Amino acid sequence: MSYYTTTELVGTSSVTVTIDVEAERADGSGVARVTSAKAVYVAVDRDGRSVALSR
Repeated sequence: MSYYTTTELVGTSSVTVTIDVEAERADGSGVARVTSAKAVYVAVDRDGRSVALSR
């Protein structure tokens, strides 16, 4: 199984990432995409409020 990520967007306080997961077919005939997702990571302070990303 392999996974690949792509940074889609870097905002003021967040980063959006696409994650694709692939697996080799059991019969060896190739690779198939198993699943994909988008994740948004947000920088927060100790009180849970979003803060600007440091660059």
